[in-house]
Amino acid sequence: MSEITNLIVTSEPNFSEKDALQEYVKGVMPLLLGLDGKIVKRSMITDTINGKQNFLFILIMDFPSKKALKSMFLSEEYKKLIPIRDKCFNLVNIHFADDMK
Repeated sequence: MSEITNLIVTSEPNFSEKDALQEYVKGVMPLLLGLDGKIVKRSMITDTINGKQNFLFILIMDFPSKKALKSMFLSEEYKKLIPIRDKCFNLVNIHFADDMK
């Protein structure tokens, strides 16, 4: 049985940089899907009952290989997208999560 790693991205877009956001998504999604990533959920936070809402959107994807996913984020191809990412998001958090045993 293979271990699945979840990619969890929480973000607050910079809505004044919509072109940069489209460029980032156009660049990063093929990299993620190329690792056999599967989109589990894309959601917008609409209510917070406890705590501080620091982000607006959540993306959850499943991947068959954490090693490949980490390598992608460290790759030269992804590093070229970082200035675009930093322009189009006021806040972006990228997390890896594994099932608890």
